[in-house]
Amino acid sequence: MKENKKISTNVFLLTGEWSDYSGKNILKFIGTSDELGAVEISITNNKPVFFVERSATLDPLSKTYLRKKQN
Repeated sequence: MKENKKISTNVFLLTGEWSDYSGKNILKFIGTSDELGAVEISITNNKPVFFVERSATLDPLSKTYLRKKQN
């Protein structure tokens, strides 16, 4: 059974990874906390960010994307 509880605590991150699954980008972090012990954090509602030169041509890219000017 999967529980979706929101808990706030300080966590020391030990490792992290990302994957693409069913069209979603998933970030997973493993850490430790004094209050909770071992902790796994999964973030599934993020949008990846890539930095490319303004002059780069992205015409052959078949995915939709949003291009913004970096401040």
